[in-house]
Amino acid sequence: MHAKKATEVEVILSRAVTGGNRRTIDLLIARGAAKHPPSAAAALTTAALNGSTAVVESLLAQGADPNLNPTFQGHALNERFGTSSVRLPRFLIEKGSDLNLPSPRGHGTPPMVFAGYNQSGDPSVAKALVARGGRCERR
Repeated sequence: MHAKKATEVEVILSRAVTGGNRRTIDLLIARGAAKHPPSAAAALTTAALNGSTAVVESLLAQGADPNLNPTFQGHALNERFGTSSVRLPRFLIEKGSDLNLPSPRGHGTPPMVFAGYNQSGDPSVAKALVARGGRCERR
């Protein structure tokens, strides 16, 4: 029964983040939804993909692990590289995202590859990864 509850919480928090209703997100976080690591990671990745910096900050403050891999692309940093913003990837790097953590499925793609293909065409995030030890090869 406990596993089912955790799964329900995970789905509810992620859906709230997808919907973008900040009051609902805050209520779920206040009720402990972000205390379940897979739930917090899934919500963090969704918030990163949506560019919801305030939600990302809130989830990280609640202890969400930026290095869990809930999606095909992997952790929140990889997911955010698929968009045009460079501010949020820089923030995730500053908050401890693993610069070399590969995607869990597919080819095990490291963040550097996602940074090279970001929609903004801005090389500054890839340069930040290199400066902090990001590598192009798989582990």
